[in-house]
Amino acid sequence: MDRFKPYTFEWLGSHEDTDKPRIDLKNYKYTRKNQGDETFKICSAGWSHSRVLSAHFAYLLRVYKVNNVVASQVKMRRPHEMKEFNKTSAVDCNIIIVGFGQWSAGVRPLTTFPSYRKDLEEGILAWKSSNINFVIRKSHYNALGDSKNTCPARDWRSPPVIDGYNEISRSLAQKHNITYLDTGSLMDPMWDSSEDFCHYRGLEGRTEALFLLKKVLQMNVKYNWIKPAQKNKA
Repeated sequence: MDRFKPYTFEWLGSHEDTDKPRIDLKNYKYTRKNQGDETFKICSAGWSHSRVLSAHFAYLLRVYKVNNVVASQVKMRRPHEMKEFNKTSAVDCNIIIVGFGQWSAGVRPLTTFPSYRKDLEEGILAWKSSNINFVIRKSHYNALGDSKNTCPARDWRSPPVIDGYNEISRSLAQKHNITYLDTGSLMDPMWDSSEDFCHYRGLEGRTEALFLLKKVLQMNVKYNWIKPAQKNKA
């Protein structure tokens, strides 16, 4: 099958945008003043796609021997859960990367575009009022199969639906001054490459994780607005 032939990513522009060690993750310190005795925690909010993303983060941090940055997952299925999110659950997260859409379109009750916009905007406002540091990433496409192609569809995670969710996320991020991390240049061409027609566990997912990891770490160096995560007291 041509679908699983080996492939490589080729980047345009500066070499700093490649997935080579010159990104300097190996020697990265998460603030200019950090002496390596503090831990920066990156959390991925979502369900299975965020779990896979967090695993990619952990792998890259091990490979590059970055000892003062860790990755974790914040389990959430749909945007409305942001409002119900207990602020204390974010104590250990210096930054949360939010990614929804899979459950909203793939599991009943399905979420219409107006409801998705309403729920996500209310969640954004709730997190901003709680001073939770977060960014929003572009949601992934899913390969098509019988559940999406049948009529009526049993699974609505087709590209036009995901595009609609992503446009809502992008516009709300812009409206509320939230960083929107668009990985479309990496992931959109690989939209049907996942072995299980859903999760990007291979090189494509690892490359996306490297892109997101670099962006988040650069944001903290640039703005210096993240303090060390609080440690739970025994």
